[in-house]
Amino acid sequence: MAQTGLYGSDRTARVTVVIAGDEYGGSRTPGISQYSYDSDVLQLGDPCSVVLSNPRGALNGKIRMGDPLELFVADPDVGGGASTRKLKGIVTSRQAASSDGSGTTVTVGGADLGWHLGNNAAPLWFRLRGIKFQTLLQKVLDPSWGFAGVRAENDTNRRLKLGRAGAIRSIQGTFDQFIPPIQIEPGEMIADVLILYAKRERRLVNVSADGYLQIWAPAKNQTALYTFHYHRSDEASRTKNNVLRATLSDAIDGLYTDVICVGTVLRPPDQGNANDPNEGQFRGTYTARGPSGPLPFVRRLTFSDGEQLTKKLAADRARWKAERGLFDARQYVIQVRGHSQGGVFFEPDTTAEVHDSVNGIEGVLYVSGVRYNRDAKTGLVSTLTLRRPNLLGA
Repeated sequence: MAQTGLYGSDRTARVTVVIAGDEYGGSRTPGISQYSYDSDVLQLGDPCSVVLSNPRGALNGKIRMGDPLELFVADPDVGGGASTRKLKGIVTSRQAASSDGSGTTVTVGGADLGWHLGNNAAPLWFRLRGIKFQTLLQKVLDPSWGFAGVRAENDTNRRLKLGRAGAIRSIQGTFDQFIPPIQIEPGEMIADVLILYAKRERRLVNVSADGYLQIWAPAKNQTALYTFHYHRSDEASRTKNNVLRATLSDAIDGLYTDVICVGTVLRPPDQGNANDPNEGQFRGTYTARGPSGPLPFVRRLTFSDGEQLTKKLAADRARWKAERGLFDARQYVIQVRGHSQGGVFFEPDTTAEVHDSVNGIEGVLYVSGVRYNRDAKTGLVSTLTLRRPNLLGA
């Protein structure tokens, strides 16, 4: 059972950034009073932004594009107030602002190491035939990007970012699957290739707080870490309210009852049937009809995967397309005070109990994204994006 607690006034949290080895916002420099940090299971290159004090231009020329950046958050309710690393990446932007000519602040933008994957083209015309995934990584990951390695799970990363004591040791996953033939074309980014592979294996791609590239699938039926209440002012249960505001949105765009992925197996000309225009093609199908289906009528989607697949991979692609559409179709966004509850930080790839009588939401939802924010207008708040659970697992 997740722990419930009322949020009081603005919690005290301390954000520290380390840029090219120099610490800002800690004991040696003024505190960081404005910041934002986003983490999402569907995102490569999680971004952050901090506003640094710059008296008399003290930071001028000291922060360069591409400098290594780490972001830490300390919360008095988590781990005794110890700093927890949330992001390891690079500086992506810098903006100086001044109202009186003295260079009062510098806003520094950053992103985790996944930025490299979305902003570097993959090796041109590299043909992935009969190789294993580890070989692909050796070809596309440059040592200068600073990845610590590769993991096949998110458990380590989640525990580290939640701020729990005794986080499990890093365990590197092994990727020994053979990749269906892929040819890298002009304009394709490394992220495009990795995400395509991940879809076929029903996995996600992102980067951990300690710099590991992760190819992983969310665990199903997780125990809820948080509890959120949002009730009307005329209900007795309003005393449990710990949500500032909530928004529920639904869309039909990605909902399908029948999904078909067409795959291809290339055959030599002398082994094919010249009279069959669909020679070498096959279907992978996923169907979700009836009372438990997403729609009260049939809605069909067909698409093709241009690379050579097995029938199982085509079926997995079809199911992923259907379940990802269902995952995206409903979004429940809440804003709460602080960055933690029950002694752990708010983090994605977790679940929460929701009791919202205003919007009619009751049950466990999957936390897919979290944003920490502090500024003069909103104070210290977290925005959580929650979705239907158990749809992204392998």
